[in-house]
Amino acid sequence: MFVMYYILVHRDNLKKRKNLKKLDKVEREFKRAETEYSVIKTEGKRHLREVTKEITSGSGNTVVVMGGATGRCTTF
Repeated sequence: MFVMYYILVHRDNLKKRKNLKKLDKVEREFKRAETEYSVIKTEGKRHLREVTKEITSGSGNTVVVMGGATGRCTTF
């Protein structure tokens, strides 16, 4: 079964060096595991909801959202 992971990151969050480092760390892990993934830079809450709805409308899709002051990840 093919699984594609989508990493959604608000584009403004990537202006901070620490967030770029976090994203780089996540991407290295996906590459190390030879896992298919895509990084999508979102423009706001509405755009995030639209993208998430589009991605999850298919079967077997996973969305990982990075953000917030806590650095937690949420999986849909």
